[in-house]
Amino acid sequence: MTVAELIEKLKAENPSARVVVRGYEDGFDDIDGIERIAIVPNDEAKEWEGAFEVSVGCGEASVFLVSRRP
Repeated sequence: MTVAELIEKLKAENPSARVVVRGYEDGFDDIDGIERIAIVPNDEAKEWEGAFEVSVGCGEASVFLVSRRP
């Protein structure tokens, strides 16, 4: 999903609604901010791993929704 696609989806939502991310093992956590990162596909990812990994110096420019809660 791109930033533009996310914005369009969010326009239909209540602007005072909380935005959350899935918790480490269970439940949900608040988003504390965003970070710009570069990612590349992880073709060897296991089913429990993400489809992308951080790239150093190259890769697709992406926006990461950050939750600082451990």
